[in-house]
Amino acid sequence: MTERTKWGVPRSSATPGLRPLTQLFPGETKFEKAEPITVRLRGVEVREDEDNDFLFIPNKNDVIVVSSFQFDSQPPVQRLHYMRKGQELGRIVPIFKDVVFSLDGLSADYKILTLRIQVYDVDGMSDEMIQEITTLSTNAAKMASVFFPQLTLIASGVALALPPLLKLINNLNNHDKIIDESLQLEIGSGGIRDEILQPGYFICFKRPQPEGLDLNDSLQVTKSDGSVFTDCSYAIFDIRRDYWKEVQTWAIDQKMAKIIAELDGKGQSEKAPIDFLRETLTAYTKWENLKRATSIREIPEVEKTQAQKDLLSRLLEDADVAGYLTA
Repeated sequence: MTERTKWGVPRSSATPGLRPLTQLFPGETKFEKAEPITVRLRGVEVREDEDNDFLFIPNKNDVIVVSSFQFDSQPPVQRLHYMRKGQELGRIVPIFKDVVFSLDGLSADYKILTLRIQVYDVDGMSDEMIQEITTLSTNAAKMASVFFPQLTLIASGVALALPPLLKLINNLNNHDKIIDESLQLEIGSGGIRDEILQPGYFICFKRPQPEGLDLNDSLQVTKSDGSVFTDCSYAIFDIRRDYWKEVQTWAIDQKMAKIIAELDGKGQSEKAPIDFLRETLTAYTKWENLKRATSIREIPEVEKTQAQKDLLSRLLEDADVAGYLTA
């Protein structure tokens, strides 16, 4: 009997039973280019006591939950979902938002989406640090640096808790692992053994599990007899063909976190970080020039100054700007 650490189930409960991710779920289709997508972390089940050396604190962990996503060789973007000391075994629901990312359309260039879930029992989390992080998560000016810790590197007036948080997240493998698993989901056509990007619930177990398990309406894994599965820890990703406009303000934060990760050497592309930044700023400059050219063109010809006419001529020397204006 095949055992796997990663299983999935369609969003509809009409077809029960966890399935291999290499199979297209009943009633579902693969994601296509330009389709919207939202990924959420719907919950984590912690079943191991990593602090069991201390017998006077049984069945509790100091837990941190972090997800990350990346397309192809782009740098991963991290998301903090949960922090708590003395967490009892059982269900964890994200407190720092459960959305991993949301896009209004998949790029035609994307081939693979990698999702990673890291659940660790960590040392060095003080009560003061957790309280400050929790308070910052409700502050509109600071919450981006909590949800996307990489932004701490460029945030002004950084709160005292944020640099230690970033250091902690970047060194999670120095602590006790509860779950550290990745999904590599193929976009569009893939090989027969490739995991497929499709709508559904994706479960990452701490240890390989045999077939015969299911997911109930409360998003808890169950055994064939209907009892709740408690044999090991697991996390559940929810992937849907949808774009959450409620989090569209995060789009810029996501992109900034991606740029910072690339500049920090976390990208896997063959380009040097300076080339990645140059491409980003080139695109920004072209957009700004397009807006300037459009603004000048909207001025009636008899009202344009000679300086404005000269500037428009210079702007139209850029084939991209001229092409968009012509279109």
